[in-house]
Amino acid sequence: MRKWGKYLIAAAVCSAALSVTAYAGSWKQDAVGYWWQEDDGSYPVSQWKWLDGNGDGISECYYFNGSGYMAANTSIDGYQVNALGGWIVNGEVQTRKSWELVRDGDNALEILTALEQKNENLSDADMDLLMNMNAAYAGESLISHSTGNIKIKDALSPEAMQFLMNMRMEMEVSGQTTVTDTTAFYKDGWYYYDMGGQKIRMPLDYSAALQSAQSGMQMNGLSSEDPASYITSASLARDGDTVTVYYTMDGSKLMDEANRVMAETGLGLENMGMEIRISNCKAEITADHDGNILRQRMLMNMEMDMSALTGNAGDTFDLEYYMEYKLNDTGDGVKLTLPSMEGYTDYADYLKQPVGGES
Repeated sequence: MRKWGKYLIAAAVCSAALSVTAYAGSWKQDAVGYWWQEDDGSYPVSQWKWLDGNGDGISECYYFNGSGYMAANTSIDGYQVNALGGWIVNGEVQTRKSWELVRDGDNALEILTALEQKNENLSDADMDLLMNMNAAYAGESLISHSTGNIKIKDALSPEAMQFLMNMRMEMEVSGQTTVTDTTAFYKDGWYYYDMGGQKIRMPLDYSAALQSAQSGMQMNGLSSEDPASYITSASLARDGDTVTVYYTMDGSKLMDEANRVMAETGLGLENMGMEIRISNCKAEITADHDGNILRQRMLMNMEMDMSALTGNAGDTFDLEYYMEYKLNDTGDGVKLTLPSMEGYTDYADYLKQPVGGES
């Protein structure tokens, strides 16, 4: 059974590396230039931000340099910003509308984008998770059913943010069923993962950890890109005061994002000795009239080429994931207690362990 462990952990780390945030705050200025200050006193550095600075319900995208100042009249990684700092394409400022401006419309992509933006500001969240997985490797099949809970506290604070996930997985391999408890959590720049006693940890900075904690809860877009570049189709349905958006995402672009996030840890997928392809990714999101997300679902098919890791040409690991999230609570009602951080192996050392010898 252990030979599945490395592949499942790698898949979990990859799927957790797939989102971006914008918080409440205000513009500030000094003799050098403008910057955006969050309500907690922090400010964005070396990153893009969608901001509604004047409260008109329409956000523009800005880039903040290594010192935290807004860029203007320049190009950043091929993206142009104008004299006021707004991201432009062919001279046109790119914008996102607020939930209140689009909620009663029929544009599924606008509604999806506004829902993501409205719910990016959650500092604390408690949600239930259901995940089913079908996998195939080396002539064996694996079927699993998992239920669990995810809690996030102080997401707006780089120093204080904590993330905790507890899961119970029923796994059937070749007719044998086992039950495995999994815990994952983040604190002080480290991401910890314990699957049935196999404990690993990896360095993860605050922004990447926040993305990991929010994976599955957002539509996984880059803040420097139009969300339409990730969405291949979108439609919507209404039922009373609720609206559901159904959409599909470009698997290759999701993997580009996963690679970017993993590279920030120094453990990119190439360094892991694997290549991962997403052949299918469908999702849906349901929200109430006020834009509160009630439920999210996602179905994703992945193929992991493990040849470089195992030394066996054509060694592939196929997975189908179904995930469902239900939001329980936000704000002060969210409580969490982290487990002990003792006994974890660094992920880089874990990957060096032989695969073929596992049984």
